[in-house]
Amino acid sequence: MVTSPPADRFVVPAPQLGAAPARSVWLGDTPQELGRAPTDGEPAAALNVPEAEVLRARRADLVGDMLGQDDPGLDHTTDIESVAAHVDDLPEREQRILMLTFYGNLTQDQIGDRLGISQMHVSRLLTRALTYLRLQLTTDPARP
Repeated sequence: MVTSPPADRFVVPAPQLGAAPARSVWLGDTPQELGRAPTDGEPAAALNVPEAEVLRARRADLVGDMLGQDDPGLDHTTDIESVAAHVDDLPEREQRILMLTFYGNLTQDQIGDRLGISQMHVSRLLTRALTYLRLQLTTDPARP
Protein backbone atom coordinates (compact mmCIF):
# COMPACT_ATOMS: atom_id res chain seq x y z
CA MET A 1 0.00 0.00 0.00
CA VAL A 2 1.36 3.40 -1.06
CA THR A 3 0.80 6.31 1.28
CA SER A 4 1.17 9.98 0.56
CA PRO A 5 2.36 12.69 2.89
CA PRO A 6 -0.36 14.74 4.55
CA ALA A 7 -1.99 17.33 2.28
CA ASP A 8 -0.68 20.16 4.45
CA ARG A 9 2.97 19.22 3.76
CA PHE A 10 5.16 20.75 1.07
CA VAL A 11 5.88 18.10 -1.59
CA VAL A 12 8.28 18.47 -4.49
CA PRO A 13 8.37 15.92 -7.34
CA ALA A 14 11.69 14.11 -7.41
CA PRO A 15 13.53 13.87 -10.73
CA GLN A 16 12.90 10.69 -12.64
CA LEU A 17 15.98 8.74 -13.62
CA GLY A 18 15.56 6.29 -16.48
CA ALA A 19 12.68 3.92 -15.82
CA ALA A 20 12.56 4.59 -12.09
CA PRO A 21 9.02 4.92 -10.78
CA ALA A 22 7.72 8.39 -10.05
CA ARG A 23 8.13 9.43 -6.43
CA SER A 24 8.02 12.55 -4.31
CA VAL A 25 10.19 13.91 -1.57
CA TRP A 26 8.53 15.22 1.55
CA LEU A 27 10.27 18.42 2.55
CA GLY A 28 8.62 18.89 5.89
CA ASP A 29 6.79 21.90 7.21
CA THR A 30 5.22 24.34 4.77
CA PRO A 31 6.17 28.03 4.79
CA GLN A 32 2.75 28.73 6.31
CA GLU A 33 3.53 26.40 9.22
CA LEU A 34 7.03 27.78 9.63
CA GLY A 35 5.76 31.34 9.47
CA ARG A 36 8.63 32.14 7.08
CA ALA A 37 10.20 31.04 3.83
CA PRO A 38 12.50 28.05 4.18
CA THR A 39 16.20 28.75 4.23
CA ASP A 40 18.27 27.36 1.35
CA GLY A 41 19.63 24.75 3.74
CA GLU A 42 16.23 23.24 4.60
CA PRO A 43 15.20 22.07 1.11
CA ALA A 44 18.84 21.22 0.35
CA ALA A 45 18.96 18.89 3.34
CA ALA A 46 15.59 17.35 2.51
CA LEU A 47 16.63 16.78 -1.13
CA ASN A 48 20.18 15.78 -0.24
CA VAL A 49 21.70 18.36 -2.60
CA PRO A 50 24.19 21.15 -1.96
CA GLU A 51 22.77 24.50 -0.87
CA ALA A 52 24.36 26.00 -3.98
CA GLU A 53 21.92 23.98 -6.11
CA VAL A 54 18.94 25.37 -4.22
CA LEU A 55 20.35 28.89 -4.55
CA ARG A 56 20.88 28.36 -8.29
CA ALA A 57 17.29 27.17 -8.69
CA ARG A 58 15.99 30.20 -6.81
CA ARG A 59 18.06 32.54 -8.98
CA ALA A 60 16.76 30.86 -12.14
CA ASP A 61 13.21 31.34 -10.87
CA LEU A 62 13.95 34.99 -10.09
CA VAL A 63 15.42 35.57 -13.55
CA GLY A 64 12.33 33.96 -15.08
CA ASP A 65 10.13 36.34 -13.09
CA MET A 66 12.23 39.33 -14.15
CA LEU A 67 12.12 38.35 -17.82
CA GLY A 68 8.38 38.04 -17.54
CA GLN A 69 5.93 36.17 -19.63
CA ASP A 70 4.41 36.71 -23.03
CA ASP A 71 2.06 39.65 -22.98
CA PRO A 72 -1.36 38.39 -24.07
CA GLY A 73 -2.16 41.83 -25.43
CA LEU A 74 0.82 41.67 -27.79
CA ASP A 75 -0.79 39.08 -30.08
CA HIS A 76 -4.00 41.10 -30.11
CA THR A 77 -2.09 44.27 -31.03
CA THR A 78 -0.26 42.44 -33.81
CA ASP A 79 -3.58 41.11 -35.15
CA ILE A 80 -5.15 44.57 -35.08
CA GLU A 81 -2.18 46.06 -36.93
CA SER A 82 -2.35 43.30 -39.54
CA VAL A 83 -6.04 43.97 -40.15
CA ALA A 84 -5.49 47.74 -40.23
CA ALA A 85 -2.91 47.29 -42.98
CA HIS A 86 -5.62 45.88 -45.27
CA VAL A 87 -8.78 47.74 -44.22
CA ASP A 88 -7.93 50.66 -46.48
CA ASP A 89 -8.08 48.28 -49.46
CA LEU A 90 -11.84 47.86 -48.86
CA PRO A 91 -14.49 50.17 -50.31
CA GLU A 92 -15.49 52.97 -47.94
CA ARG A 93 -18.95 51.51 -47.26
CA GLU A 94 -17.47 48.14 -46.21
CA GLN A 95 -14.98 49.93 -43.96
CA ARG A 96 -17.84 51.79 -42.34
CA ILE A 97 -19.83 48.58 -41.84
CA LEU A 98 -16.82 46.98 -40.14
CA MET A 99 -16.37 49.97 -37.84
CA LEU A 100 -20.06 50.13 -36.93
CA THR A 101 -20.13 46.38 -36.30
CA PHE A 102 -16.99 45.99 -34.22
CA TYR A 103 -16.52 49.42 -32.66
CA GLY A 104 -20.06 50.78 -32.69
CA ASN A 105 -21.57 47.48 -31.49
CA LEU A 106 -24.53 48.00 -33.82
CA THR A 107 -26.67 45.22 -35.20
CA GLN A 108 -26.94 44.65 -38.93
CA ASP A 109 -30.46 46.12 -38.83
CA GLN A 110 -29.17 49.29 -37.15
CA ILE A 111 -26.31 49.59 -39.64
CA GLY A 112 -28.72 49.09 -42.52
CA ASP A 113 -30.97 51.87 -41.19
CA ARG A 114 -27.98 54.25 -40.91
CA LEU A 115 -26.72 53.46 -44.40
CA GLY A 116 -30.12 53.19 -46.07
CA ILE A 117 -29.68 49.55 -47.11
CA SER A 118 -31.29 46.30 -46.01
CA GLN A 119 -29.99 44.08 -43.23
CA MET A 120 -29.49 41.36 -45.85
CA HIS A 121 -27.23 43.66 -47.88
CA VAL A 122 -25.29 44.62 -44.75
CA SER A 123 -24.79 40.90 -44.10
CA ARG A 124 -23.47 40.32 -47.64
CA LEU A 125 -21.10 43.30 -47.49
CA LEU A 126 -19.83 42.31 -44.05
CA THR A 127 -19.23 38.74 -45.21
CA ARG A 128 -17.38 40.00 -48.30
CA ALA A 129 -15.20 42.36 -46.23
CA LEU A 130 -14.35 39.73 -43.62
CA THR A 131 -13.60 37.14 -46.30
CA TYR A 132 -11.24 39.58 -48.03
CA LEU A 133 -9.45 40.39 -44.76
CA ARG A 134 -9.19 36.73 -43.78
CA LEU A 135 -7.71 35.92 -47.19
CA GLN A 136 -5.17 38.75 -46.86
CA LEU A 137 -4.12 37.62 -43.38
CA THR A 138 -3.92 33.90 -44.09
CA THR A 139 -2.39 33.86 -47.57
CA ASP A 140 1.37 33.47 -47.76
CA PRO A 141 2.63 36.62 -49.54
CA ALA A 142 5.67 34.72 -50.85
CA ARG A 143 3.36 32.37 -52.80
CA PRO A 144 2.45 33.62 -56.28
